[in-house]
Formats: sequence, C-alpha cells, structure tokens
Amino acid sequence: MNPENYKTITFAEFSNLYEVNFGAIKGDDDFLGSGGYGSVYKGYDVKGHQEVAIKKSATDKNLLDEVLLGSAVPKDKNIARYLIGYRVKSESENFDVAILQYYPKGNLDNLFFNRDSKVTLTPEQTDAILLGILSGLKFLHEGFLNSEGKHVSITHRDLKPHNILIAERRGQFIPLITDFGISKAVVQGDDAAENFEKLSSGRGTGPYKSPEQILGTGSEFYSNLDLWAFGVMLFKILTKRLPFYSDLKPGTESFDRDIELKITQFDLENVYAQVSEKPDKYQKVIRRCLVRDFRERAQSAVELINILEEIPEQIEKAKQLLEGGDLEEAKVLLKRLELLRPDYVEVSELVSRYESLIQQEIEIKKKLRVAEDYLAKGALEEAQQVYVSILESDGGRVEAKEGLVKVNELIKEAKELQEKAAKIEGLMDLAYESFAKQNYIHAITLFENVLSMDADHAAARPGIEKCLAKMNEVNLPTDSNDGPVHPEPLTDEKHVVVNPTIKTFKISPDRVKPGNTIMVSWQVDGDSDKIALRSAQFGLNRWVGKSGNTTIVATNEAELALEVHYRGEILRQESQVRFITTELTPSAPKKAINKLFYAIPVVAVLLFFGVKQFLNYSAKQRRIELFYEKELADGRQADSLFTMGQEELAQGTDKDVVSETYFKKAVFLKPVLADSAFAIFFSRAQELKEDSVGNANYLQLANYYRNIAPGGQPEKRE
Repeated sequence: MNPENYKTITFAEFSNLYEVNFGAIKGDDDFLGSGGYGSVYKGYDVKGHQEVAIKKSATDKNLLDEVLLGSAVPKDKNIARYLIGYRVKSESENFDVAILQYYPKGNLDNLFFNRDSKVTLTPEQTDAILLGILSGLKFLHEGFLNSEGKHVSITHRDLKPHNILIAERRGQFIPLITDFGISKAVVQGDDAAENFEKLSSGRGTGPYKSPEQILGTGSEFYSNLDLWAFGVMLFKILTKRLPFYSDLKPGTESFDRDIELKITQFDLENVYAQVSEKPDKYQKVIRRCLVRDFRERAQSAVELINILEEIPEQIEKAKQLLEGGDLEEAKVLLKRLELLRPDYVEVSELVSRYESLIQQEIEIKKKLRVAEDYLAKGALEEAQQVYVSILESDGGRVEAKEGLVKVNELIKEAKELQEKAAKIEGLMDLAYESFAKQNYIHAITLFENVLSMDADHAAARPGIEKCLAKMNEVNLPTDSNDGPVHPEPLTDEKHVVVNPTIKTFKISPDRVKPGNTIMVSWQVDGDSDKIALRSAQFGLNRWVGKSGNTTIVATNEAELALEVHYRGEILRQESQVRFITTELTPSAPKKAINKLFYAIPVVAVLLFFGVKQFLNYSAKQRRIELFYEKELADGRQADSLFTMGQEELAQGTDKDVVSETYFKKAVFLKPVLADSAFAIFFSRAQELKEDSVGNANYLQLANYYRNIAPGGQPEKRE
C-alpha cells in the first residue's frame, strides 16, 4: 500500500485521539472479537465523543488496504464504512488500526445464534435483515464509478454472519456488510480470467466457501460466489446449524478437508430436504443459492430479492385486483411494487393500467349520477341509454346492472299503464254511449270493467251511480204472494255486475184479457251471483232467489224481466233461465156460470167437471202458446244481437267488451246461431294469420262456438 494513502502516527498521538484497552481479552466488555486479521476492541473517540470499534492488526495483514478499498465504496445503507485508518509506531511494535462506528447489537451471529441474546425476531424482521444483506450485495456486485471514471464492482468473498454488523434504528434492525479484507474489486478493462483466479482462489471461511473457491475451477468471473455464502447463512438461520459440517476437531487440516469435501460432493437434495417444512420462499432461495455449478446458480442478488419479496406473486396479485375492480387494494400494492422495483417494465405497465382504470372509474361514477338524475326526472329512456353505455365499458358493474333492471321495469310499467289508460278510455266511451241509449245494464258492465282495472277511476263509480239512479226510478212498493214488499234500491255495494243475462216475459194482449190475474213463476238453473226481478208497469225492482213466483194483473203492455248476474264469464247455463205461467184467473162471465151450477146441484156437478176439464185444457193450451210466443220473441232478439255483434266486430271494437258479449247473448237466446258465430270467428282468425296473438284468440272463440253448437258440432277447422 502506498504510504501516502494513510497516516502514520505515534502511539502517544493515537492515545490522544482514542481511549482503548488493547490488553482486553475474550470475556472482557472491551473485547469484541478476533480473527486471522487480528482483534477488535471497543474504544472511545475523544474528539467525536462517541464509542467506536477499533480493529488492530499487524502491518503485514493488509488492514489498511481494506480501509482503502472500503473508503472507495460510495455510501450505501447496507455497507459499513471505515471512518479512518492509521499506522501506529511505538517503541515495542508497529501496528495498523482501522476505526469504524460501534454497533451495540454486534453482528448477525450475535443476533441469531447467541444463546444469551434476548432478542426474538419476527418473520417480518428476519425478512428485512435478509433483504438488507441482499441489497448490500446488489450494490457491491452492480458496482460504481471510481475516481478515474471506470466502473468498479466488488465481490466480498468472505460473507458470513460475523461480517454482517447489525445497526438498530427506530426499532428496526439494519444489516451492514463489513470486513473487505479479502474482497476484490473488478475494474473495467481488467483481464477476466485473472480476475476469476484472484476471486476464486482458496480464500474465505471454510463452511461458507463456494465450490469454485475450493476447487479453483472456471474460466470466467462470477460474483455469485457470495450468493452461495448467502444460501449457507440462510440455511443456518432457519435450522440453527450449517448445511456442511464435520465431526472432526475444528481448526485442524482434516476438519477443513472434510468440510471442503462435503461442499463439493455432498448430495444437495439432502440439504434441500432439511428445509422442506420451511416457508416456500426460503426453500426457493436455498435451491437457487446452493448450486455447485456457478453458471446454474442464481446470477444476481435481485433474483433472490424477488423470491423473498414474492415480486412475481405480488405482480400477479396486482393484476387480479385490477381485473376484479379492487382499485384501493391494488393502489397500495402497486405503490409498494414501485418502491421495490421502480425499473420493472411490468410494474410500470400495471401502474399505467391502474391510472387508466381510475380515470374510467371517475367517468363511470359521473355517468351513474347522470342516470340517477334522469330516473328522478322520469326520463327513463335516457337513463336506460346511460346504464347501457356503462355496461359496455364495464360489463360487471353492479350498480349499472341493478339500475338497468330497475329502469327496464319502470319502462315496462309505463308502457302497460299507457295501454291500460287507452283501454280504459275506450271502455268509458262505450259506457257513455250505452248510457245515452238508456242501455243502463250494459253501461254498468262497462263501468265495472273500468273499475276492475282502476279501482280509483274518478268517473266510473259515479257513472254506475247514475245508471242505478235511472234504474231505481221505478222503485215502488209492490204486493206479491208473500205479502207487501218494499224492494231495496239496487245500490252499487250490493250490485256485482259482470255481463248480466236479461230474460223477458211479455203478456200477449190477444190471448189474455186485461184485468185478469196471472201467476208467473221463474226458475234459474246453474251458477249465478244475483238475480233481479224488474217490471216498469208493476213497480217491481228487487233481488230475488233462483226460483220464485209473483202475480200480476194483465195489461196490454205487461212485461216482466229477470236479470241474472254472474261474477265471471257468461256460462252456458244462461239458457236455463225460464218463465212459467202457472195460473190464469177466470173472468166475470165464468163466475156467473159457476153460481148457476151451485143453484142446480146435479147439473152443477156435471157441468163443474166438464167446465173444469175444459178450463184445464185451455190453461195448458195457453201455456203452450205463450212458450212459442216467447221463443219467437227470443229469436227476434237473438237475430238483432247477432247483427249488432257483427257490426261491432267490423268496426274493430274490443271483442272482449262488446262484440263477444253480443254474440254470446244471441247464441244464448238462439243456440242455432252458434254455427254462424263459429264461421265468423274462424274466418277472422284466417285473416289474422300474420298476427300470432290475434289468430290464437279468434281460433279460441271459434272453437268455443263449435263446442256449444246444438245437435252436434260443425266440421272442425284449424
């Protein structure tokens, strides 16, 4: 070493600078350790007012070369730098000293393997120490520019726990690589083969030597011999023992040869098996470090850092978080990856993707607010378009999916309400038309159809009340066989009208003389809700049972009507509504003849039986005549209703409300019309073949009339 590169001072001068007891031995507080280079003592820097570690060595041990090499290394958080070096002259001897900062925690060996150590490290603290050592090796191996502008890289060659100092800063343990006594610097432009020979030639500490250091083989220089030593240290940290050891006496040549033999020949799979239960990342590091062929071994400290920090796994996790939309957690992980690997292209790409997704998220949130505003204003189609555009860019967006479902339901409801309103409007128009024609029963039916669709319709219920008021204008007390009857008004609360059937009985004036008393009975077979008996001439307007009778005095315009009300659709049983004349009261001339018979007993008896038989015959004949008269009247009414149904159907009126009602009433009064109704609806269905719904509806009606046709069914047509 050039004497100009260090200070030479006397022992007295040195004693003025540092207080130190060079007489301390192992076990003393001031003795820190020893080795082939000499010993290390704890001292005190008088001028700097701090404790220091003072390494003392003979002048032929190259300690000052180590100081010079260390001083050339730029500052790094994981490298321990010497403060200064001296050659000290005294009367008894000359020696070299190197001064460095004192670390109370000692070295890695003290921290992990000293039984007296009271420190228990967490897995996180252990990882931090391991990563710090690798960070220091990365700094040394990647190198730096020296004062001449040449690139310099350093291989330590003696990495072991004793050469890793431990600093404690704010509760964290920081590893510092020290002792560059046998380290070699590779300077840009030097011969590679020479460098390899220098770096791999038998230096280092036995159990931590790499195979190439022992064998001296290879034609190229590789700094990853330090990574072999790192793998040995990690194995010892995990298992508290060395991977290669000997039962022979330490410090002997046979011990060293046995260790070297195992390093170069021992089955490494047995070494790997000893850590098989340790965390996967540690197993991976050992398998990449303890590889005999340096060309197959881990090539850089960065590779091991990635394994320990699980960088590939973290990158994959970041991808999954971004794909899953968990941007907050992805943000935290990406920040960590940026700090660890700012130079990773894949990390930079993920950060860019994150920023893009954040911008997209901002835009989506804006659109969601716009869609909500549209919904609040009732602009359903505009809201629908916004939700669709969100899902085009983010198909898994839950808020957009739920919003789209909601708006679609609202659009469907609005459309149904519009259709319902149009149908209600049409029914109300028909109801007003029927009211104007004094067809109150039909008007009530239409109003009640409206209420079945809209129970709170403002005009339907008043419409029913007006119809009932008109119908109740003939609500007078009436005598009947049961005595005086005061029929109650047919109010809306009691009136449940769904397509009532009206059956009318007219008294023929040419058959019954005015003033005669007639008893009329009725019978209603089949299902029905309520039955009303009405007659404007006789003041009848009351609810009655399915069967009953009443008496009336014949007039030229006498008429009775039964209204049969059903809850549901009109049934075929409507045809079973009938009137029966059960008695005709004798006129005044017949009463005089009866008195004559009373005066002449024998003749009276004979005549009584004869006249009675005659009268019975006349009554029976009269009932037959009334039946045929009624059938004739029903037929005329049926023809009229059938014609009205055809007219309504031709005008396109709702078949369920008007035309179908007319056809069913007509067929009820005159069943033979069923064939004609079948033909009309079947023809209509054929016209609507392109309209599947309309076609099906009219075919259903056609089949209905085909099934109820009297005397068999018409030819089935599809």
